[in-house]
Amino acid sequence: MVRCRHPMPADYAAIAALIRAVWPERPVDEARIGAWVARSSWALVPAADEVVVGFIRVISDDISSAYIPMLVVQESFRRQGIGRQLVAVATDEFANPEITWVLRARPGTEPFWSSVGFRSSSRAMERVRTRG
Repeated sequence: MVRCRHPMPADYAAIAALIRAVWPERPVDEARIGAWVARSSWALVPAADEVVVGFIRVISDDISSAYIPMLVVQESFRRQGIGRQLVAVATDEFANPEITWVLRARPGTEPFWSSVGFRSSSRAMERVRTRG
């Protein structure tokens, strides 16, 4: 059984390991996870028998805009509705119906995001970060 809750510092190592397993190109450690959680408007982990199997975080002004910078679910737990549940719970935390939700979808994830109500936009632009 999977139960959703807010992440605790004791979860940060597991969240970092999960992200490194899914995105090996992303250097992430417990300190970065702690900073992400502290600076996010909202974060959530689903846990199965107290083992973290996913992570979502939201950044928002609580007035007009909200951004989902990360959603990750452990591969062996995918296709069980956990990602859908995380998005539903995260977006329901913001009672303001005028909030516009945005995200950057990784290639291949568009069907999932469409299934939870997101649509491609002709209005969005981005400035991609570069590292020297």
